[in-house]
Amino acid sequence: MFLRLLLLPILAGGTLFGFGSSSPQGAVTYLPTEFRGSTSLRRAVEEVEKSFFQSTGFIPGDTPPVQLSTREKGSPASLSVNAIEGGGPQIRLVLPKDPEDLQVPQFLTTALLLRQYYGKIAPVPGSAVPQYPRWMTRGLGTLILRRSLPEAASLANPELEAFLTERVPDQENTALLHRYDAMASVLVRSGLSDDSGKKAFRDWIGSYDPSVPSHHQSAWVEGWDMRTIERRWNLGLQAPGHNDQLPGMIQSAPSTLKAFHTIMEEGRFGKDSLADVAREKGGEYRLQMLTERLTALRLQANPLTIPLLEHSMKLVSTAKRMSPKKVRQEEERLRQECLVLEKQSRGIEDYLNWCEATKVMTRSGLFDSYLSAPASPKAKGPVGRQLDAVEARGWQGKE
Repeated sequence: MFLRLLLLPILAGGTLFGFGSSSPQGAVTYLPTEFRGSTSLRRAVEEVEKSFFQSTGFIPGDTPPVQLSTREKGSPASLSVNAIEGGGPQIRLVLPKDPEDLQVPQFLTTALLLRQYYGKIAPVPGSAVPQYPRWMTRGLGTLILRRSLPEAASLANPELEAFLTERVPDQENTALLHRYDAMASVLVRSGLSDDSGKKAFRDWIGSYDPSVPSHHQSAWVEGWDMRTIERRWNLGLQAPGHNDQLPGMIQSAPSTLKAFHTIMEEGRFGKDSLADVAREKGGEYRLQMLTERLTALRLQANPLTIPLLEHSMKLVSTAKRMSPKKVRQEEERLRQECLVLEKQSRGIEDYLNWCEATKVMTRSGLFDSYLSAPASPKAKGPVGRQLDAVEARGWQGKE
């Protein structure tokens, strides 16, 4: 599916080219006579801009900005790409004034992707604008707007290929559309969870080539391994809400411990102890969120740290019912466990580094017992014993 280019060359001195104020990183400019959005919409745009570059790894650069104007709440959004005579592309976006409108994430994301795609090159007159898959634009838009969609947490493990071909619910069916956006955002987050995934995404978006003006965008990011992403996606649906909750490959012990320290520090919200968090207003909700983050970390934790995480999850879940003194005692035990694990992980890493550096080929003998199978007695049934007896006495044939 393509958006047709609304292309009549626009004079550089025309009124449509007049810019107003711009967003912090220069990706969006607000048309002075046509942008009458609220402060909340402007904040949403700037949040999208910041999160977009952080999530995808794109560089803001000096590419011409998206020109943004607004309509009344409830109006349909629109997006067009034109060519400036003697200049580059002009991407015009019209949004309803309400930042909570379900059209905002998808259209903002699409506009920013097209800005990266065209760069400074004006499109060829009559060419088509690439239409990105809806799961991608809605998912990335929901992700970078950081909208809370708890519906995804209760979903069973779906099939990725079926989801990619699923019809996007109508705007009127808000509940189903929220569910779809939740699943799509976790899927996009699964693909963008590491540097290689971000690079594959940027390569997939590509850049405009005037010699091939009508570029067809594939329905899947070619550099993303579908089975790996599906696994991360299914795990991520069980613990949405935080970037550190994205299950991926199993982490090393040091990285798991580092993530554990960060999660516990943030989970105390500046307090000295979980006992203080449990006693304050809203403490139960904060402890619940901390449990979810620890549960997600356990999905990708190093096996060495599993007992520590389970101990901490048990403490967090029961802190509300425990006395402050008991909570502080358990926290001290957790700290001691961390010190032991850190020392143990350093020892393992040092040993592996020593083995790699010396390239030791001599066996230690510690595992030899596993290499030799114990001798087992030969067991024979009645038929086998009868045959052995016949063979022992020999065959006596009649003459």
